[in-house]
Amino acid sequence: MSRYNTYTLPLGPVDITADAGDPDVRKVISSTVTGITTSSLTDVLLYSTLVPAGTYIANEVLDIRTLGTKSATNNTCTLRFWYGTTASLSGATQLAQCLYTSTSRSLPLHRRLGIRSATNSTIAFDTTRSATTDLAFGGSELNGRNGESPGGIDLVSVNWQNDVWILVSGDVDNASDVLQVRYFKINN
Repeated sequence: MSRYNTYTLPLGPVDITADAGDPDVRKVISSTVTGITTSSLTDVLLYSTLVPAGTYIANEVLDIRTLGTKSATNNTCTLRFWYGTTASLSGATQLAQCLYTSTSRSLPLHRRLGIRSATNSTIAFDTTRSATTDLAFGGSELNGRNGESPGGIDLVSVNWQNDVWILVSGDVDNASDVLQVRYFKINN
């Protein structure tokens, strides 16, 4: 039995435009990023992207990832994901964070979001827990293995039927470190 469907296409032009409301169609927003850097000791917006209304719908699982870099190893730093109705941290709601050690220079941040309702219920890994990825917290990790406190699940109220901004912010704990986002990607 094949895992793939085979289709016979008619002769002539074929419209293969995907329906944006189809959860089986992969929708990707990605960018390599150059530009904004920070040596700020307070949280600064490093990247923002608009997710147009209706791009993602109920029952989809979103994968959000970014890679930051730090110029030196002078102290710790933090990256965060947020969502909001504008490209600003003002009024935005935190989706994820990770506090990186002073020796970290490559700073990956990855989260998955499960859209239960397109208007008000999105499942996220504990939005205030420091972790590079939510993939590391399953099974025994949720039971507090190795001294870790159990990871929780948060329900966040994102209205995917409206325009949504996904934001990346960060700060350093020593102004001689320079923090920068190198790429960003969100997909279902």
